[in-house]
Amino acid sequence: MKHHLVHTGAYCSIMIATLACASGASAQLQYAYDDGTANVNVGPPSSFSQFPNTDFLWGNYFEADPDNTLLTSVEIDFGSFSSVPRDVEILIYNDANNDFDPTDISGAPLFQTTIQATPSAVPFERTVIDLGGTIDVDGGFFVAALVRSAAPGMEAAAALDSDTSGDNSWLFYYPNTNTDDLSFDIGFVSETNNAAVFPITGNWAIRANAIPTPGGATIALLAGALTLRRRR
Repeated sequence: MKHHLVHTGAYCSIMIATLACASGASAQLQYAYDDGTANVNVGPPSSFSQFPNTDFLWGNYFEADPDNTLLTSVEIDFGSFSSVPRDVEILIYNDANNDFDPTDISGAPLFQTTIQATPSAVPFERTVIDLGGTIDVDGGFFVAALVRSAAPGMEAAAALDSDTSGDNSWLFYYPNTNTDDLSFDIGFVSETNNAAVFPITGNWAIRANAIPTPGGATIALLAGALTLRRRR
């Protein structure tokens, strides 16, 4: 399943001057799977109380649009926490083999920070995390949140949109998560489209915002202009 691309602000059009289109001052693209409403909160079940220090990581795997590879911010809808505010780590990874599977990602994240999170007051009241610049992604990339030592049966930190397929949304339960290596084998991992594992399937309410890649639109428009001139 491909990601949904939601354009906000100005569109780059063949009728717009090359310079204006390339600058993309007000253009923005949003990577998202949810439909705008998160209606289920998810976290480790109470049966996990036998596993101390279980971390809960959830995220969406996207495929970068070649003309919009510069991420500027991430938006997340949070569920419930055992204490407020709660430390939540925000992570962005590139996937070297672009296989739509984050469980084989090894290496430090492109971006990592810890925020003080609070639950969303209404469905998909998004917390916006500014990346403090741009993060350049290429091919497949994974945007995730991590709650360490999540309280089983008491902490459902991830907001899920159950009206979507669940394709390309992933859940990890790992002890003492090493954020430099998501491929280790100890723990539980699943895509959230698996009805055999999840009684309610769907996609995480996690989005990534991007701006146009410098030169991408310029090159495309110049190539089109040259083609038209040659045909004349």
